[in-house]
This record gives sequence, structure tokens and C-alpha cells, in this order.
Amino acid sequence: MPELKPLKLLKGDILYQERDHAEELYFIKQGKIKLHVDIKYFINEKLEEESESENADDELNGPKNIAFIAYVEGSHFGDVDIFGKDRFYTRDSTAIATCESHFFVLTKEAILNIKRTNYKEIDEMEKLAKKR
Repeated sequence: MPELKPLKLLKGDILYQERDHAEELYFIKQGKIKLHVDIKYFINEKLEEESESENADDELNGPKNIAFIAYVEGSHFGDVDIFGKDRFYTRDSTAIATCESHFFVLTKEAILNIKRTNYKEIDEMEKLAKKR
């Protein structure tokens, strides 16, 4: 399938970040990816009030990335982000490779083109069947 483009990431490479514009769907050929979400906005305000040291303040104000799911060889991800209900189609998490990983990438545009092409072919087959 020519629409699938290969991609290689090394351990620790960021594939995309939370709130990035979403345009691709990923299929894992080899490796593992973890999705992380920044929960700093959900941290109880009392933690900030109780914090006395400058380092602790910096830690509380910085991102709090928590891994919540891992995808491995044979998995796919990113489809919800590009076909979700959100009008702006943004990533809901940050994707980080946990080891050397190889992917096939399929763009939203390629998916829509495949869909259009197949609908045309199905439509033509239905018309031919009706003529018989």
C-alpha cells in the first residue's frame, strides 16, 4: 500500500506532543510507544500552598506527565485524534518511544482518499448489479 510511509524512532524520541494538530494514524511494526498526559492542571491547589522550597515550586509549576497506555508491535493508535468529534483535531496526549520503534504512518488525507475511491468502486459495482 503506497500510502503507508515508514518511520523510525529511537528510545526517548517524541512522536507528537499533547495539543499538537493531529493528521496521522500510526501502525507499530516493531517497538513500543507510551502515551503520556500532562495532569498539572488537575493537581490539588493545596499542594502548591504546602510547598515551601523553590525547587518544589518549580516542580509543581512544571508539567506532570503520567503514562496511561502503551502500544506494542501490531497495535495502531492516533485514529481517535484524527476522526474524533473535536473540530480542531488535536492530540490528547504526548507519544514517546520506549525503545527503537518502527512504524507505518497513514495520513488522514490518504485515508479519506481511500474511502472516496472505495465508495466510487462500490457505487459502480452496485449500478452494474442493478443492470443485470
